[in-house]
Amino acid sequence: MRMPHSEDNKKKTLLLVEGSNDKALLNILALDLDLVNFLDVRSIGGIDNLKNHLQSIKNDLQDYDFSNLGLIIDIDESEITEKINYIENSLKILNFEFNNFDENILETILIAEDALEIKVKVFFMSASNKKGELIDLLKEIKLQPSDISDCAIKCLKKKGDSNDKELMDDWLHLYLKWDCSSRKDRKNGSKIGLDKEETKVRIKEMFYLQSEKLNPLKTYLTQFSN
Repeated sequence: MRMPHSEDNKKKTLLLVEGSNDKALLNILALDLDLVNFLDVRSIGGIDNLKNHLQSIKNDLQDYDFSNLGLIIDIDESEITEKINYIENSLKILNFEFNNFDENILETILIAEDALEIKVKVFFMSASNKKGELIDLLKEIKLQPSDISDCAIKCLKKKGDSNDKELMDDWLHLYLKWDCSSRKDRKNGSKIGLDKEETKVRIKEMFYLQSEKLNPLKTYLTQFSN
């Protein structure tokens, strides 16, 4: 039996993102766009965990009657059709009826046995060249020179001990810590990160959140306020 819920809960969107950095930025943008009351942002810890996470939230979708399910997925270097196929195969674990996605209309409707309908909308995270991930986009809207972080990543690449995904995460941490923080701030590195309050209050000094390059993501988010 589905549980009763408030009028506010009916308008909530469950928004699944790949990692903690994505979740932190989305929460920052949600606050900036006055969308906090409309979005429940959760990290799935990587695209490979999508199917398992969908299985774990099946009861959430029914019990709390989210009106939408948003999926923000890194496009990386993949083709859109490849990512769409992966998402469709993952959604099947819910055992809800749905139509396949169109490349141009990245949405579908999940229909449960009790006729509950949940709209699913996908956004592919990338840089302006339509490839990459969140950190590629952040690199394009950074406000501070990234000389230290860029140099460090070049050295790490030469060592060959890290894969591209790890290097991207390293770049963001290095940029926040060494290019954007004072010596005093760097002494407490545990408080440096997109998900840390000490960083959030200075986020507009680090990234240009009014950049047109963020408009597609903002447009995607604002549709959930309707």
